[in-house]
Amino acid sequence: MTSMSREQQVSNVFVQVADVATIAILQQRDLGQEQLEKTQLQRALSSRIVIEQAKGILAERWNVAPDAAYEALRTYARAHQLCISDCARHTIDQTLDTDRIPHT
Repeated sequence: MTSMSREQQVSNVFVQVADVATIAILQQRDLGQEQLEKTQLQRALSSRIVIEQAKGILAERWNVAPDAAYEALRTYARAHQLCISDCARHTIDQTLDTDRIPHT
């Protein structure tokens, strides 16, 4: 059997360390991506909850179906270049004059 030279052994150690470092970097990147996705999903869920609450408030207030209330809120937000979740929050906290939202 041929034994490796000291130089080859050191080289192999460096390659192994580089492999471990690469794996660690990739795992860290994956964790960062997972955290980003988790944050985005949480925001989407929170936004959806607020929109559903506003939809219920408007449906009750206007005596219309929830889908009609949603469409009115969405149309208003688009017409005023606003985010629907912001309009929903303002509806809930009563800082949006809902009489200004056209509805049927």
